[in-house]
Amino acid sequence: MEQAQKDLKIKFKNPTLLKQALTHRSYIYEKGLPEIESNEKLEFLGDTILGYIITTIIFDRFPDLAEGDLSKLRARLVNTSLLAEIAKEVNLGDWLILGYGEEQSGGRKKTSILGNSFEALIGAIYMDSGLHAAKEYVGSTFDKWIEVESGKEASTDHKTKLQELSAKKFGLAPVYRILSAEGPDHKKTFHAEVSVGKNVYGQGHGSSKKESEQEAARKALKILE
Repeated sequence: MEQAQKDLKIKFKNPTLLKQALTHRSYIYEKGLPEIESNEKLEFLGDTILGYIITTIIFDRFPDLAEGDLSKLRARLVNTSLLAEIAKEVNLGDWLILGYGEEQSGGRKKTSILGNSFEALIGAIYMDSGLHAAKEYVGSTFDKWIEVESGKEASTDHKTKLQELSAKKFGLAPVYRILSAEGPDHKKTFHAEVSVGKNVYGQGHGSSKKESEQEAARKALKILE
């Protein structure tokens, strides 16, 4: 566990938590140990903690993204494939405690095992040292990937594309107008339209003003392009 901590670049007050995070159920079943000693409960906890941390990071880092775009970005970041990729980067697979059968079938490289074990690691860090330590570790391991995935999000920024196209085509900037807002305060639906000059080119709706404007811009682009 001491070498594992050096490799993973994390220090545990209670290394037993790290050991549990690395222990796959195949080892537990093979040894006839209690199921609770596997990493599945820590994985359950880590899944929630990781989702919360990623949400707060991207919420703070991208204040101009609409709720729908933030949800899509979070979904791309907190998925098993990407978690497995990050697990490989920190050499997590080298330290997994697997049963013989899982070892022989290449368990250390399996996407599902790596992704789930990374979540268990986050859960263990949270249990050992609290939310701040977990957030620091997530921030350091996800920083590159947040930039990569947010770049993909930027490619779907319809308002920016419409701004560029209308300036080139008409020498004018698009103007957005909120037409209405329906529903209770906690679950409103906004309706927006976008015009260039005297012409309306698109209407859209969404759960926020920005989201409805993005949808209107997307429809306007279809016409103008």
